[in-house]
Amino acid sequence: MINGDLKKSSHILIEADNYHALQLLDYVYPGKVDCIYIDPPYNTGSKDWKYNNDYVDKNDVFRHSKWLSMMEKRLVLSKKILKEDGVLICAIDDNELATLWLLLSELFKGYKITCIPIIHHARGTQGDKFSYTHEYVLFIYKKSSVISDRISSSLGETYRLIRWGSSSERHQGKNCFYPIFVKNNTVVKIGTVPEDSFHPSRAVIEHEDGTLEFWPIDAHGIERKWRYAVHTISGIIDRISISENQGVKQLQIGRVTEKHKTVWSGTRYDANAHGSKLVSDILGIQFPYPKSIYTVFDCIRACTKHNTQAIIVDFFAGSGTTLNSVNLLNNEDNGSRQCIMVTNNEVSYDERKELDKKGFSPGHPEWEKHGICELITFPRSKYTIMGKRDDGTLLSGEYLTNKIIEKTSDRKFIHIGFVGTEQLNTAEKKRQFVELIEGIPKSKIKRETSFFVNDNPIYKAAVLFDDSRYEEFISAVDGNDHITDFYIITSSKKLFTEIKGKISTLMGPISLQENETKLQSDGFEANLHYFKLDFLDPNEVAIGRQYNAILPILWMIAGAKGIFDMKYDEACPWYISEENSFAILNRESRFRDFLSEIRGKSTIKSIFLVTNSEEAFFDMKAELHISSEIKMLYKDYLRNFEINRFTSI
Repeated sequence: MINGDLKKSSHILIEADNYHALQLLDYVYPGKVDCIYIDPPYNTGSKDWKYNNDYVDKNDVFRHSKWLSMMEKRLVLSKKILKEDGVLICAIDDNELATLWLLLSELFKGYKITCIPIIHHARGTQGDKFSYTHEYVLFIYKKSSVISDRISSSLGETYRLIRWGSSSERHQGKNCFYPIFVKNNTVVKIGTVPEDSFHPSRAVIEHEDGTLEFWPIDAHGIERKWRYAVHTISGIIDRISISENQGVKQLQIGRVTEKHKTVWSGTRYDANAHGSKLVSDILGIQFPYPKSIYTVFDCIRACTKHNTQAIIVDFFAGSGTTLNSVNLLNNEDNGSRQCIMVTNNEVSYDERKELDKKGFSPGHPEWEKHGICELITFPRSKYTIMGKRDDGTLLSGEYLTNKIIEKTSDRKFIHIGFVGTEQLNTAEKKRQFVELIEGIPKSKIKRETSFFVNDNPIYKAAVLFDDSRYEEFISAVDGNDHITDFYIITSSKKLFTEIKGKISTLMGPISLQENETKLQSDGFEANLHYFKLDFLDPNEVAIGRQYNAILPILWMIAGAKGIFDMKYDEACPWYISEENSFAILNRESRFRDFLSEIRGKSTIKSIFLVTNSEEAFFDMKAELHISSEIKMLYKDYLRNFEINRFTSI
């Protein structure tokens, strides 16, 4: 399924037993995976997983050891594909938290394990004596540096420093018009407010020493203003950086980031609203216990924020939330992360009983179409990428994003006419009054305080106690765009209206940044290939007659780029695909001709040389003189593929 740039790696869905798929991935991606996210069966006794083809229920006295045995085999293989600085993320609940932690401690010696409780069901699910509201995510990693900070608010990471929209021009706030000097992406100086008659020549002035002098001037040459007055910006200069869009440099302000909390809570993690309901709205099918898309999004973002080309593997893919999250993350930062999902095509316990009654068995199309991969994982992945279902109906929901949009809102003016300056004639009385106002510290209010205006952005309110000082009050609020609420104490309605009008004209409306939403019907620029992993005939492998069955594997090794619709005539001495970035030499005796064909083909990233002789392999490799990955196929072919057959869906 193609809906994106063919030069980028495609996402891959593998329908298979995940143990066999991990054996394959160990060959394809040894030590190359940046992040593994898994949500394994929780072993609650609800017939949600099998051991040796039998459902494990809560009365099985060996259910914990069976679960650990199943997990251990897969975790051992998963460690082999993980990079040295890769991160394993594992969701779990109380049933197996303790046992899983011990298992991970044993298998991942030298790694750190951080456990994050997530409030995913704030209303609670009925337990025996307690109502459960949480589950856990375990982060397993070697280097703390791979875990990025989180954004301290729900909004995006950065926004423009220049004001936009209404009341954003220079004459509407002269204290917000001044130069900012930046060198090597660091603010080195804040200039002063110039005379009204001074007009900079352009928005960015380059000095000989490499310093850039920025002025708040838009692309049309209109003099605007910065978001912060000259006397308030010094406290945030460490958050200012340069961005560039189509060759135009501009200043941006970064939002405050912080370390991840050890408990995650909030409506974005609600597994019902952003998990069950999301899947139901997309597919029209109920699916048990899907994760909130934003839970998986935040987990993966935490360890791939600085690696937009990361490889992410989920070998308990379930409903496909991981791929949905990766696509949303790529959409946010223009990344090209690749997601590889593995799931079997198991039919649910109840559905299995109904199909048995009807005489269907595994392998029959009627049985298989009810399996999780064909019924849930692939359709959800396909529909969310395309933005529509197979029948053409558009997806109707929205995603939350970390991108921001700017809106405006009127500032709030409150007329306090029931009390006057003469009544508020002591510090204590004034402090009692401001106790009613959120965001004004009593400690800053004195007996002689005529008004309170603070240039610290955390103080959103301002108060005028003495209406005879209103002109000073208005002058003090100039440039303090963070102030949203004004409390005016005066017995004169006319004076209140006058003050309100002057401040409104001076400051304009509030500029708000809100989360942008993304329509699900817009889909994602991404490609997805769906394969089934079956078994090859060892005799066929031994005589080299299964190249077409392993072509997808070679395509994956080469980066999974381009459209996979290739066929290989095994009678040909070689196979070269520039579009798919790999080449195979099938006949060692034709190496010289192959060498001539391969020269100058810079898009070839992987070359496979089929030979039984290691000496011949290294001789040929030495003569290729190219930077491509070169692999000896035949021995690996025998060892790795005699049980595996790929079928493209």
